[in-house]
Amino acid sequence: MKKSVLLAVSAGLVAAALTATPAAAADPAPKNVKISWKDNTVQFVHVSWDDDGGLPNKVVTRREAGSAELGVVYVPAGGPDAVDIPAGTFSADSELEIAVSVGTEGGETSPATASPRFDTYRARPSDERKFTLAGDATVLVEWKYYEVTDTGTPNDPLDRPGSTLYTPQYRLHEGDKPVSLGEPSVGTFIGFGAPVPRSLFSVAARNEWGGYAGVDLTIGYAGLKAVIPAWAQVNSPQAKITGTFEPAQAQVVLQARNSASSPWYVVASKLFQNRQFEFDLGASGSRQYRVALPTIRDDAKSEGWFGGYSQVVATTMQQAGRASWVQPVVQRGATAKAPLIITPGLTSKAVLQRWTGTTWATVGSVSVANGRGEGVIRVTTPGRVAYRYYLPAASLNGLPYAAAYTPNFVLTTV
Repeated sequence: MKKSVLLAVSAGLVAAALTATPAAAADPAPKNVKISWKDNTVQFVHVSWDDDGGLPNKVVTRREAGSAELGVVYVPAGGPDAVDIPAGTFSADSELEIAVSVGTEGGETSPATASPRFDTYRARPSDERKFTLAGDATVLVEWKYYEVTDTGTPNDPLDRPGSTLYTPQYRLHEGDKPVSLGEPSVGTFIGFGAPVPRSLFSVAARNEWGGYAGVDLTIGYAGLKAVIPAWAQVNSPQAKITGTFEPAQAQVVLQARNSASSPWYVVASKLFQNRQFEFDLGASGSRQYRVALPTIRDDAKSEGWFGGYSQVVATTMQQAGRASWVQPVVQRGATAKAPLIITPGLTSKAVLQRWTGTTWATVGSVSVANGRGEGVIRVTTPGRVAYRYYLPAASLNGLPYAAAYTPNFVLTTV
């Protein structure tokens, strides 16, 4: 009998071990999950559903079924079958869905039902943009209206066609807060006066999910600065016009006119690098100069620079001459010759002078043709005497040259 009892007890234990604990009955999944904007402010996404009344709900934002929960909202039992989720809490530039189940922080008691899928793509400006620099300071910019194509969730319940708004803006420096040039609108054109001396223009695009600013367009003034001499001798280090400008490179034009009432004409034009330029005046004559820098528009670099003119300077150019004795040492009674070379090749009457010990005295005039002349003297007094040529003012091709003296040259008579 004892053995039978033991078997009976053992059998009872085995039966109990093989019998499953009854599970709680699963709740039915919510139905008819819908999403929409709460109102025209597009600040909240309104989520609604239907279930068998009074049950708590778990509302999950996710990319797809089985993916990580990106956001969770719990609705207590007895609450409404709806919830408003701030738009700013959704992952940007994503394709999402909202799943609703019966459940609490402790877990779900029903399958989840997903809403229609939707995207949160932020607005982006179009890459198609063109600009024009007009007059001295007006910038005209036009761009193409553009909306992000959501191929994965076309025509979802939260799409708002035509909702992209553009705000033209500028900054004076990298990192500055943008300054708006107008209210957000669907417009795709603006004309404005360029902020000085340099600014970074862009178009910010924004929709209900946010947005981006486009590529900066650098707008500025060329900042032309020129150093033009008022007086220089031909072919000297001073016979140069130099200066700087703001763009990395620029086509710089040197202009001149022969008088204040005559028209300007181009002397030279050259593409300069490294924000600086230099023009060699060489042996050119006296005239008025200015430097011109044309307006620069570079689509490839997204840059625009307003050009301009430098100050006008009347430059007096002085001729240069040199001379020496063919034989710097001669005998008394000999003839000495002193060739003269003038730059540029002027035709004039030079004056040969000698130093008396107290003043310069005239020896005689010397005819100069095409920059060449020669003085000839006969010496009778022994000694060492300094000579020079005086070169009177003259003109070549209608341009005047200031008078000059040659350096002294010495003749020794023995």
